[in-house]
Amino acid sequence: MIELKKSLGGMSDLIPAQLLPGTKNPNLIIFSKKNSLYLWNPKTKVILAVLEEVNEISKKITNLKLSRTKNSKKITIIAGLSCGKILSWKIDLLKNLIRFSWYKGHCSWISCVKIFQNGSKVLTGCLEGNIILWDLTNNRGILRNKTAHSGEIKSLDILKNGTNRLTGIVSYGIDNLLKLWDFKTGLCLKIIEMGIEHFLEIKIKK
Repeated sequence: MIELKKSLGGMSDLIPAQLLPGTKNPNLIIFSKKNSLYLWNPKTKVILAVLEEVNEISKKITNLKLSRTKNSKKITIIAGLSCGKILSWKIDLLKNLIRFSWYKGHCSWISCVKIFQNGSKVLTGCLEGNIILWDLTNNRGILRNKTAHSGEIKSLDILKNGTNRLTGIVSYGIDNLLKLWDFKTGLCLKIIEMGIEHFLEIKIKK
């Protein structure tokens, strides 16, 4: 029999709990409620912080991704909301600092989030088929495609060259098309029809 040790109550039925990346024995677990995040230490069973945005607009967290800078105590948390907003928390665990930012470029439910380059850039997609590339360092959108797919963006990934620089974006939509986009111009370079099978997620490997 499994015995309940700790309940935070009212957890999201959309977002599973996530562990701090890059740790074998995690000391931080992130739970998602309807419109807030709980940072929990499983060893001490203590809630470290509650992250939320106070806003009158009805919303809920629809997508959540974590990124940790290699060999450091800095983590980035990106949450996509049902209203189209992107929320960003930059957390320095050594200095106990949290920096919050938010971005609005989508008009509908955030269906997909991809973090890369140590949390400095974020790629997002929504139910309407729009894709936006965000520069979190300079707090701005770099690239936006309003008609990337006919309907929901199911998966996003990036292409890098030999020097680990971003060269392209790969997207997969509910229209069952895989598309390759040029990073600088935003032009579609290639479209691949995926056949009769529909996929939940697409991963790119060198």
